[in-house]
Amino acid sequence: MLFRSSPDLKETPKSKAINQIVDSVKSKYGIDLKVNSEQRYSEKNELEALELGLTNMVIINTTSLVQKYGIRNYDVFELPFIFNDLNSFNKFNNSLISEDLLREVNKKNKNLYALTFWAKDYKHIQSNNQIKSYKDILNNSFVLENTEINQKFKKLINNKTPNMVDLDELKENSMNKKIIYSTMLTLDEAEKSGFFNSGYKNVFLTYQNLEIDIILVNKRWFNKLSPETQLGISDIVRNVGVFQQSLMIKNNINLINKLLTLNRGI
Repeated sequence: MLFRSSPDLKETPKSKAINQIVDSVKSKYGIDLKVNSEQRYSEKNELEALELGLTNMVIINTTSLVQKYGIRNYDVFELPFIFNDLNSFNKFNNSLISEDLLREVNKKNKNLYALTFWAKDYKHIQSNNQIKSYKDILNNSFVLENTEINQKFKKLINNKTPNMVDLDELKENSMNKKIIYSTMLTLDEAEKSGFFNSGYKNVFLTYQNLEIDIILVNKRWFNKLSPETQLGISDIVRNVGVFQQSLMIKNNINLINKLLTLNRGI
């Protein structure tokens, strides 16, 4: 079942990219690739479905692997400014470091095989002052939604423990130049949460953290394919990953324009 089969579901950059993988694999190899989507198995159960071979491929956030298999090295993707831009991510994704991280999945679960990482979207810091690096966070009060990520910030900014601010207090002081509000959400998620209302006209969007997905396949299914087909599918997934990045950027630009229009009262 593909995302496009449900007309009521909003098509996202990720769903478009998944459909392109399925179409490309079908066209080139005649394989009806089963890729998990929310309509088939929930995120909670999609790894189990992949392990059992109920689906061939899963594209899942790396945090899910930390939670299920305890792959603590994947926590690094939650730190801000780990990648300066998409070019730095793609260099990492084609490096030996990336290969070593992917192999950790195979060590934890013999039924899974990790193909590659994807840059799914940007997470953002919403702030009334511009932030270009983690140093710009020093000496500022900020709020984080996620307590686990909050602890990582404290470790990263180890020369000064940030002051935590209550969300209600933040709303009352939204024009305070010292306040940074970090949702660690994508633009889509931030819009849905209602953060971008007319009261936040002076918010800057900082592309400070990439949300990283990982592409996993059922190992038994994958091993039955010829080496040429395995390599071909891996290449398709990597190429579509770059295509997904272009969709992600376009989606962000459209959302920013929409939010600017709303805030101007146009």
